[in-house]
Amino acid sequence: MREELKDAVRDECGYACHNVIPESDDEFIDLSKIDGLSGYKFEKVYFSDDASEALQDNYFGNGDPDVSGWQITRPSQYAILIAVSDTEDGPVAYFAFPDEKSEKVN
Repeated sequence: MREELKDAVRDECGYACHNVIPESDDEFIDLSKIDGLSGYKFEKVYFSDDASEALQDNYFGNGDPDVSGWQITRPSQYAILIAVSDTEDGPVAYFAFPDEKSEKVN
């Protein structure tokens, strides 16, 4: 059985990277290839679709990278926050879900 994942801790500006994700300069990391994330499915929540208008104005309009006020909407009660990253399209929150077909979590 694999260890249960817990939400990544967000930093003072609201970004996060779970400790199971290795540091990389690559723009794209295949999350399904990471040992600690095998057996999980993934979903993204986009800041531009989810954050308040005021936060979006501050980020996109004023160039303020602080997204700590973003109360990210979880895609489901089983969603585990694994990262909040800045992308070309703005911040994105990444969630992992246990795959029912994989072995059960402790």
